[in-house]
Amino acid sequence: MNKGKKGTICIFVLLMMYSSWILSAEAPELRNVMPNSWQKVERVRGEEEQRVIAENDSDIREIIGKIRPMDNVDKKLDNTDVDNLHIKVYKQQIGSDVFYRFFVTDREAGNYGEWLQQHMQVVVLQRRESRIILASGLYCGIVFHQYGTDIKYTSIDIIESGGTAKALLISEVSVRGIDDGDDLQSWFLTGYRNSQNGQPAGKVNCVYFTLEDCMNYYSASGDRRMTYHKLPYITIEGSDCLVDVNSPLRYGLQSAFDGNPATSYVENTEDDLMWIDIMGAWHYLEKIALINGYAQNEYLYRSNNRIKKIKTEYYEFLPEGKYSDVLQSTQMDVDDMNMSYQVFDFSSNLKIFITDIYKGEKYNDTCLAELKIKPQGYEWLFGGIDE
Repeated sequence: MNKGKKGTICIFVLLMMYSSWILSAEAPELRNVMPNSWQKVERVRGEEEQRVIAENDSDIREIIGKIRPMDNVDKKLDNTDVDNLHIKVYKQQIGSDVFYRFFVTDREAGNYGEWLQQHMQVVVLQRRESRIILASGLYCGIVFHQYGTDIKYTSIDIIESGGTAKALLISEVSVRGIDDGDDLQSWFLTGYRNSQNGQPAGKVNCVYFTLEDCMNYYSASGDRRMTYHKLPYITIEGSDCLVDVNSPLRYGLQSAFDGNPATSYVENTEDDLMWIDIMGAWHYLEKIALINGYAQNEYLYRSNNRIKKIKTEYYEFLPEGKYSDVLQSTQMDVDDMNMSYQVFDFSSNLKIFITDIYKGEKYNDTCLAELKIKPQGYEWLFGGIDE
């Protein structure tokens, strides 16, 4: 690998799907790419696929045209390159809204092994006569910098509430790779620089924004291409997660917000504790609700660590973006052997600290199945706890 290109972000995209025309045959790879949404989508084929590709052709070309192929980092894809891209389309319908997901690759799948396939995902909302480009993100995007090489995995999930589409959650797991030779495949397989207890660890973050804000922006501006910087948005960060090398997004932070207790955010830290930081237009939380542990079943729940104590800290926001020292700190106990929502009156600032755990019978990983957040003056961000 050319070490002279460390300052250049270079990304190429490959599709993480088998060539089978049957969704069930594609499911293992689709589950890796969209671990929290793969069961909610269906493959689009034939005339419908040709139509939606044609309708969104210029937008996809512009997005994909910014990619730099791995085999020539100084070159951007031109129209000839874009014409040779491979595209598969999936759709997810929520109420009357239809979300098309375009998975785009610049070469045949299979060149770099099972989980190393790389692609761009573009999500388009079809609402009545309007088509809006909501988000795009890379799976297995590669970033070179002076400290090493990061491998970034992006997940895009649609948040539902009451049977309607409410918001988008764009999540990222970023892993520090080891540049250990000129061969790309062997470089991937040499391991990771970030690790705890002999297991890979990934940096996690999420961005949340509502479809209502998207539609309001579109109505006011006529701009069909959303980026969250154009909208009111919330960022969520957390402790490093455990990385499954066969499905790097599996234990990411987004698994705490998908409404499915069978998935979990799993930390990979030195002390097995964790924190979650929520940053939005508001300054204080009113309530949180959580499902403790790995709640897919009782065996996994008992096998892994669970949360025992949560600490909240209260401080005041000062002018010029500053804030006071901590004025009050409170510990709250979390019940064990309870795989239902537990609700806490929070009255706190935006950071949640996990300070003590119930030890697992088999593993040392601390797990959080679900987390819902209610800021002061706002509704629950990820749907109500009775849904």
